[in-house]
Amino acid sequence: MSITRHHPGKILSAAVEHGNTVYLAGTVAEDPSKSVKQQTANILKQIDKLLAKADSHKSRILSATIWLTDIRHREKMNEAWLDWLDPANPPARACVEAKLADPLMLVEIAVIAAKKPSKDGKAKKAAEAAKAAKPAAKPIAKAAAKPVAKPIAKAAPKPAPKAAPKKRDDLKVIEGIGPQIAQILNAAGISTYEALAAAQASNVKKLLDKAGPRFAMANPGTWAEQSKLLARGDMAGFQKLADRLKGGVRK
Repeated sequence: MSITRHHPGKILSAAVEHGNTVYLAGTVAEDPSKSVKQQTANILKQIDKLLAKADSHKSRILSATIWLTDIRHREKMNEAWLDWLDPANPPARACVEAKLADPLMLVEIAVIAAKKPSKDGKAKKAAEAAKAAKPAAKPIAKAAAKPVAKPIAKAAPKPAPKAAPKKRDDLKVIEGIGPQIAQILNAAGISTYEALAAAQASNVKKLLDKAGPRFAMANPGTWAEQSKLLARGDMAGFQKLADRLKGGVRK
């Protein structure tokens, strides 16, 4: 796999891409004279830019390590962190007390993130999911030779037909839906593109709010529109719409 280094210097690179993973170096505030909350907000803004350059996003962060010069600053740092965090996709995180290179620096943050799926890969995944949802055509049986006439016997009662397994679509294909939100929708009986297309956004929002504050910021406004395209098998239309969305919301 190729390796791409962003802003390389004599000591380190600000970010390194390897395969589908992005590694960010420890990032500190551009103005260390600010408060710990302001420094944290500035660091997270820098992280957003680096992730975007590496074709990733804060919703795809896998882990974060935070160093504070004084662990008593943790509460103020967390205020900025929670204002910025994608509540539906919190990463694994460690927060420790440590000395930093500059005594004015109060906080340093490093993250590891997954890259966004390529457009071709996402369209291919959606096409495969739609294809898997369609029942396979039954082969045409050859006509059997007519048997010799036998005495007519009473027909045995036919067993009740088995219920066909319920179809389930991969809702994670939809921009803005991750694995946990997909589970919430499935548990509420929304497991197909058709069902999500028919669901009112206000009712879906109530489900997310009920699931907890971490999901309350998710915006289902375009999910029905995306689902209708997928249900019709309109992959070109779906990809065109997805390119105009960020986290399921129009850019």
